[in-house]
Amino acid sequence: MVCPHIRGGGEQERSRRGQRARRQPREQEQEEREKGQGQKIKYHKIRSHLMRGDLFIAPPSHPIAILASQEENLQIICFEINARRNGKYYLAGKNSILNQIERATMEVSFIVPSREGEEMLRAQPKSVFVAGPRQQQEGREGEGQAVG
Repeated sequence: MVCPHIRGGGEQERSRRGQRARRQPREQEQEEREKGQGQKIKYHKIRSHLMRGDLFIAPPSHPIAILASQEENLQIICFEINARRNGKYYLAGKNSILNQIERATMEVSFIVPSREGEEMLRAQPKSVFVAGPRQQQEGREGEGQAVG
């Protein structure tokens, strides 16, 4: 997960620089200057191995990627709480928002004929869970099956 945090400078910044040198190597940081405001945006990449019964909470509007290992099944129950009628927008599968792109826009955006772009978008009929690259190459069915 990459998480942006805005913070100010000054004495706290010098203290944080010293703390950064002592952090664990798994935690990676990137800092960027926000244009015109002089504030820094700090990103944390968080990686963890989850076990059965683990719970994690992601702040609202934070992107999350969850990957299953090859040796075990992935079973997740998600509870999402939204205060403002937020919706999910899938980038792959039959419910992809990319399916709403007009033909001319598709040709210009993907630099391919619209027919090829449509074939590419229709190639993944599943909606949420998809087979990983290895399963696709090996032609396995049943593993990585999608929720239709």
